[in-house]
Amino acid sequence: MSSRQSHDETVKRITLSLFGPFSVVSDDGQDLTPSSTKACGLLALLATGRAHRRSRAWLQDKLWSDRAPRQAAGSLRQALVEARRALGIHAQALVADRSMIALDHERIRIALDRNCPSSEAEFLQGLDLRDPEFETWLRDMRAHYAQAAAPLPISSSDAPQPGFHGPAIALIAAGDGGADARLLETLFIDTAAHSMREMLEIHVYTILTTATPRTIPSPGSLIVTVKAFVCGVDQLGLRVTLEEAGTLRSFWAEHAMVALPLSLMSENVACLALVHRLIQALTRNLAPAVSGDGPTRRDAAAQVTAIAGLRKMFSMRHSELLEADRMFAAAIEREPRGLYYAWRAQLAVIRFVELAADDVLALKAECAEHCARAIELEPLNSHVLASVANAKMLLERDLEASTLLSQQAVSANRANPLAWWSWANVTLYRGELEMAHSAAVLAQNLTERSSLKFWADFQRSLTAALTGRREEAIRFGTSASALAPSFRPPLRYLVALHAARGDRDATVGAADQLRRIEDSFSIDKLLFDPEYPVSLMRKTSLLTAETVSRLDIS
Repeated sequence: MSSRQSHDETVKRITLSLFGPFSVVSDDGQDLTPSSTKACGLLALLATGRAHRRSRAWLQDKLWSDRAPRQAAGSLRQALVEARRALGIHAQALVADRSMIALDHERIRIALDRNCPSSEAEFLQGLDLRDPEFETWLRDMRAHYAQAAAPLPISSSDAPQPGFHGPAIALIAAGDGGADARLLETLFIDTAAHSMREMLEIHVYTILTTATPRTIPSPGSLIVTVKAFVCGVDQLGLRVTLEEAGTLRSFWAEHAMVALPLSLMSENVACLALVHRLIQALTRNLAPAVSGDGPTRRDAAAQVTAIAGLRKMFSMRHSELLEADRMFAAAIEREPRGLYYAWRAQLAVIRFVELAADDVLALKAECAEHCARAIELEPLNSHVLASVANAKMLLERDLEASTLLSQQAVSANRANPLAWWSWANVTLYRGELEMAHSAAVLAQNLTERSSLKFWADFQRSLTAALTGRREEAIRFGTSASALAPSFRPPLRYLVALHAARGDRDATVGAADQLRRIEDSFSIDKLLFDPEYPVSLMRKTSLLTAETVSRLDIS
C-alpha cells in the first residue's frame, strides 16, 4: 500500500452538499451543518471558490456588505468560530490566515449535481442570509446552473469551479482529418487549456467531439475552435479561431504547419507559439467580453484591472510603470492571486533595470514580499515561477534559487516564453552561454507576431552578444529597440556592440538615442559605474576603455 493510499484512508472527510438544503455530513453520517446561516454561507462560498479558497475581504463583502470593514472583519471571525464549533473533530478542514480562508481539499468532498436543472433540487435551496451582495451572488449562481440545462460533454478535470463568475471558454476540436489530426487537436487543446488556467480566471471547457453544439449559454463566453487538416503526406495544418459564443463574431484566427510524424507537444515550437498567441488574443478580447452588465462584471474586475496593468508594465514607459503597480495592487485587493503578486515582482525588476525607482532598497524589500506571497499562493504557475526567478536573480543575486525556480517554470509550461526567458537569464549568469542562447532563441520563436516580441528579441540579442554572434545580436537588439522605443537595455548593449564592431557613427547614434530617454546616460557610466545595470557586459568585456578611446566617443 502506498503512503498516499494510507493517508487517504486515515483522513476522515466531510461532504458539503450544495443542491437542495445546504448540509455538511461526516463519513459516519453525523450532521455537522452549522446552526448559524452566516456560517453556512461562509462554508458554501468557500466550497465554490477557486481551489476552495477566498480572501477575507471578498467574504466580508459577500456576507456583511452593509457593515463597516472593522465590523465585517469581526463578524467574519465569529462566523469562523461558529463553523469550527459545528465541524467538531473535523475543524481542521477549515484553515485560515490573515488574508485568506480555505477548505482543506483533502478533508472535504463537494456534492455537486451538474444536472440539477433537470431535477427539483435548487442550488443552496432555502439559504437566506439577507445580505444584498450574497443574494446577488446566489441569484447569479442559480442562473448559471439554469443556463446549463443542456450540459456539455466536459471532462471532470475541466469542470469549472461552481462559484467563479468569470467568462466561459470552450476549446472545441472540429476537424475530421483522421487519427493524426485528432491527436494534434487534442494535444493542442490540452496545452492551451493549461496555459489559460495559469493566466486567466475562466471556466475552461474542452470538447472533443464535432457533435457538440457550438455555443455555450453563458454570459461573456468565447469559443476557440481547433481544426487540424492533412496537407500532403508529411505534414498537417492546424487552424485556430477565437469567436464570440452565439454571434460567432470573429476576434482572431491563425494557423501553423506541423511535420509528420507528430512529436511531443512540448517539442513542437510552431504549436507552442500558436498557444502563446492564442493566450495573447484572449487577454486582448477578454476585458470587453466581461466589462458590461451582468453576473460576470463584478467578479471579473480584478482580472480586467490586472491585464490592463500588464499592458502598461510592458509598455516600458516610465510614466506608466507606477500606474501599472497601482493596478496590480487594486487587483490584489479584489482577488489576491499569486499571479498578480508575481507581476508586481516582475515590475520591480523592470523598474530597477530601467532606473525608474527612487529608493532601490525599498523596492527590493517590497519585491521580496511580493515574491513570497506569489509562491505561497500559486507555487505551480509558470508565470509566477518565472517572475520570481527573475527577481531573485536580478535584485537579490540568488543564483541557486533563481536556477531552481526557472527550471520549474519551464517544466510547468513549455508554451510560456517568459519561462524560457527566465531560464536564459539564469544560465547567462551561470556562465552556460550556449544553453542560454538556445533558450533565448526558443523564447524569441515563441513570441513571433506577439506583443512580447521586443522582450524576447532583446534576450536573444544579449545571449548572441555574449556568445560572439555579434551581427545577430545587433539585428535583434535593433528590433527590440524599434518595437519598444522606451526600452533602455537594448540601446545600452547596442552602444557596446557597435563600438566593438568599430562603427563610430552607429555607436554615437545609439548613445544619442539612449540619452533622449535617459538624461543621465554617459559612456563613462556604461564603463565604470558598478550600479549601472549592465553587469554581463562588464563581465565579458564587450566594451572597453580602449575601444572608447580609439573611436573617440566619450
